[in-house]
Amino acid sequence: MNLSRLVCAIAFMVGCGGGLQAEDARFEVNASEVLGPNTRFWQAAGHDYLFHYVNTPIGRAFLDRAEAKQSLRYFRTHFTFDKTESDDVPGAVVGGDVVRRGPAGELIYDFSKVNQTYREYVRRGMKPIVEFGFFPDGFARDFGPPRADNREGEHEREAVPKDWAQWEALQRAFMANLEQAFGREELRTWYFEVWNEPDKWPLAHIDVFFRLYDVFSHVVKSFDPDYRVGGPGGYTPAFLDRFLQHVEQGTNYVTEATGSPLDFVSYHLYGISGSWLKQSPALFPRVDFLQREMRWLDRIVQAYPKAAAAEFHLNEWGLASRFRRSVDRFPELEFRNDHRSPLFMVKLVDQLYALGDHGSLKTDLLLYWGFTWEAERGRVFHGNRELLTGGEVAKPILIGFEMLARLQDNRLAIAQGPRPGGRIGLLPTREGNHLAMIAYNFEESDDDFILEDQLVVELTHLGHAAELEWRATVLSSAQNNSYARWRDAGQPAAGSISPAQAAALSRLEVTASGVVPVYDGKAVLPFSLSRHSMVLWEATLKE
Repeated sequence: MNLSRLVCAIAFMVGCGGGLQAEDARFEVNASEVLGPNTRFWQAAGHDYLFHYVNTPIGRAFLDRAEAKQSLRYFRTHFTFDKTESDDVPGAVVGGDVVRRGPAGELIYDFSKVNQTYREYVRRGMKPIVEFGFFPDGFARDFGPPRADNREGEHEREAVPKDWAQWEALQRAFMANLEQAFGREELRTWYFEVWNEPDKWPLAHIDVFFRLYDVFSHVVKSFDPDYRVGGPGGYTPAFLDRFLQHVEQGTNYVTEATGSPLDFVSYHLYGISGSWLKQSPALFPRVDFLQREMRWLDRIVQAYPKAAAAEFHLNEWGLASRFRRSVDRFPELEFRNDHRSPLFMVKLVDQLYALGDHGSLKTDLLLYWGFTWEAERGRVFHGNRELLTGGEVAKPILIGFEMLARLQDNRLAIAQGPRPGGRIGLLPTREGNHLAMIAYNFEESDDDFILEDQLVVELTHLGHAAELEWRATVLSSAQNNSYARWRDAGQPAAGSISPAQAAALSRLEVTASGVVPVYDGKAVLPFSLSRHSMVLWEATLKE
């Protein structure tokens, strides 16, 4: 078969169907030029209730899957110090619950639940992001009236410590416990964060939060200056600016010196607020909206040298906030069930890499806020912001994580091609003789899905290789889509999904495979991609 006939065959096999051809995009990739490391910054997830879910059979099975697929590495949760009982998990204490009272009212620390949760991560090579919140019962007093809701409609958890020495003593006991349980070398690979979303605090009490940060960072660094501290874990640019101003220029409440230690800046970014659902005009999450906010954050961060030199973490993200909201009341949340979530994520990863390559703000961690809540509650594709749904079926967003995990360790330079942020994008990687790339075709506002777009990738500088042995794996509305498979199976309830059926619904199947010849160090790869689809292309160079 000659080259032209072969590439046509590849396009037919990899393509998602026989739709109408609409647009063309051509990329030239230099296979010998490394643009930078594939840092896998997206390998992170979190949930409000991990101190409960990580210690359940479903939660541990999920971690086993994440370890096997190498899809997740960092985990973050709330309620490290407080008890917290939630109607979402009837009868369960979802917090770390670290403080008890003795017969005479004395404080007794019990870090066993927190330690056990962290051990589940560490024994799998995973790491916690340790939040220092919230206050245990009896440790704080309210700010006092008015106790208003914040703009997301959630009540404030924050308050003023009744006794700052008591609050510091708890943190010191906690750190001593962690060192004894895990050792300093391990703790140097963790992240320690001050709180969660302090934007909710009344503006009049913002200095209380700054003091909280100074006490927290001083305690952690007093055990080892190499332990990594940061914050504020907020969601508003104005609050971030105030926090960084204090860290850079403010008077430290503990040392009375100027400024506070800062190893990472943390921020939360969602496609839309869950409180906007059902409001007119309708809004749909778009990656370019997040990119625009990132550019504003870049301006803020670069204004403070200490922050500019620190890591930058988006340690909560999702297409929409409010993890409890479901398709029962909000049918538009179907995008949290279907193929649009992994496509959104891959496009976001591509744009965040581009912002770091061409600008000053590099994303060091991107943490999806979701875990196994639907699976534990037996709700199947309920539209919540989860990775595992009822019957222990992987949602498409989790399958997207697993596709990203199969990229190689070095990102390749794109010599020519469309700028990141458009409909069609490409993430090419290489390690030795192995190449892997994800190409996506995703414009959030599309409504004509019969159309297909032609993508051509020309690989150059392949050396003396004679051919590329390849395989392609497509994710679309119909392929490698657990939600579509579940609907095709008649939408079985969680209790009727067997382990074998769950595995079949969750599997990632190769769509096509073959061999491409290499001429003069070059190979041409055409893909016919339907709208709202992506393909993972993996290949090995053969002499």
